[in-house]
Amino acid sequence: MHRIGSVLKVTLAVLLILILIANLYLLVMQLFSKNKLPKVFGIAQVVVVTGSMSPSIEAGDLIVIREQKAYEVDDIITFYNGRNLITHRIKSIDEQSLLTQGDANNVSDPPITIAQVEGKMLFRIPHVGRAALFLKTPFGVLLMIIAGLLLYAGTRIADQRK
Repeated sequence: MHRIGSVLKVTLAVLLILILIANLYLLVMQLFSKNKLPKVFGIAQVVVVTGSMSPSIEAGDLIVIREQKAYEVDDIITFYNGRNLITHRIKSIDEQSLLTQGDANNVSDPPITIAQVEGKMLFRIPHVGRAALFLKTPFGVLLMIIAGLLLYAGTRIADQRK
């Protein structure tokens, strides 16, 4: 039983270190890169905040996108429109631009260029984006700190009992 506890502690520590390294990398990339959406190997995560893609993607879903060399009609892409990230489906493509539209919208968006596109949706994780948005709030950060301290204290108490 003691060996299982040790393996779990090491696994948890390695996982937390990897998450810390990834977050530090993303933070540095966001601060020093001209690209506002930090990516690791061309992959990024985006939280959807509107229902414009319903029922395919709902508000509060987390989607993972990846840069592509080319895009096709019906691909769901994330792109910048000014300072806002938008995730919509490609309706048509010509040499100069892409025409997109949200599945729940009645009209197409203004045309965009390929340079505005951040990536194509690989997959979505329903409702996880709500938790990610919550953890960015001051209360969410405080809750994470308290959870980390409780986890640390719990392992120390368990070690002292042995």
